[in-house]
Amino acid sequence: MQDGEPRLALAAEFGALSPAVRGLGRTAQSWDMGGGLVLTGWSGVHHIYGIERADGRVLGWVQDGADGLTNAWAVFVDGRAVIDAEDGQPLLSPRPQDGVSLLRLALQQRVL
Repeated sequence: MQDGEPRLALAAEFGALSPAVRGLGRTAQSWDMGGGLVLTGWSGVHHIYGIERADGRVLGWVQDGADGLTNAWAVFVDGRAVIDAEDGQPLLSPRPQDGVSLLRLALQQRVL
C-alpha cells in the first residue's frame, strides 16, 4: 500500500441490491476504463453503473445516492460497500468513474 492510500475493506452489512436483482436487464453501454476494467450502464438508468472485468465477469457496481446524498457515488461488491478499514465509513466519490479506481485499489489490496 502506498502512502496516502486508504486501507480498504468491505462493510459487514449488506447495503444495496445488485443490478441483477433490480431487474435492469442487459447493459446497453460500456466504457473501457483501462487495466482490464469496464464500466457498464443501462438505458435510462443514471444512478447505477456496473464494473466488470474485460471478460464480462461482474466485480461490483457504483451507485449514486449512498446515504441519501446526491453526487455521492459508493462502490458495492456483493451488496457490501467498499469502506475505509480505519473508520468503517463508505468511501464516496463525486463521479462514477472514480468508483472504478476505488475498486481497482481494492483488487490491489486483495480485499475482493
